[in-house]
Amino acid sequence: MTLLAPRQRLSPPSAFLELHARLRDDALPAGALAEAMCELPDLAAEVLRLANSPLYGMERRVDRLDRAVSLVSTNVLRNLVLSMAMGRAARALPDLGGNLSRERLRARLVAVARAAGVVARAANVPLEEEARAAGILHDVGLIELALRDGAALQRAHDEAAAAGAPALEFERACFGVDHAVLGGEMVDAWKLPDPVVHAVACHHAPLTAPLGLRSLPSLLACAETLCVEGAARPMPPREVLAVLELTPAEWQGLVPSLLQVSEAR
Repeated sequence: MTLLAPRQRLSPPSAFLELHARLRDDALPAGALAEAMCELPDLAAEVLRLANSPLYGMERRVDRLDRAVSLVSTNVLRNLVLSMAMGRAARALPDLGGNLSRERLRARLVAVARAAGVVARAANVPLEEEARAAGILHDVGLIELALRDGAALQRAHDEAAAAGAPALEFERACFGVDHAVLGGEMVDAWKLPDPVVHAVACHHAPLTAPLGLRSLPSLLACAETLCVEGAARPMPPREVLAVLELTPAEWQGLVPSLLQVSEAR
């Protein structure tokens, strides 16, 4: 039983969620999507930037939004919409500093999303785009807790660090819920797919996800280990690697190339 009523929780800008829902329709004309994006000029500018990047190799500059939309894949657009929604949410955060600062949190969402996609590809798990989307959203519950009571969240994390214990335990003691469970409830309320909901809710404990839905949270858990700063990165639990059909030795062999690819993007 959480202490945060749904009406009190963060919602990403409604235009982003509406557009994300419309992007489920593969038959939606590019012109209609471009028109919808006119309400989100920062998104429109990013789509134009992508369409003119070397990735698409266009000989002439793409200056029409409908043309840019037709070039960029639906999955990329969906992830971009979520990323910008979370970016806007993070900008509303109180400035808590350290790992809970706006800048660090926004950068972490992007880094984990990138790393999750890279791990999915390296492990031959056909969930690369889903992993990116889940990575963008994985700490949305942390944003909500910070908006609810930033000072209390900071104290909970400071106490966890002093005790050398997981911050989740201290979040539950303070708020009655931890950021992972709360995040899962939030994205469920936003009507995102079940695999993404369970990935967000279980990214710290992938084996608590329902059987058959453990791959995405396992990808996030592995991606988070790649995003730990410093040389001493933790090893994902053997059981989590087993979900991805990787042994610890195989994971250790992959880590250098995974880091190189995810950090270069």
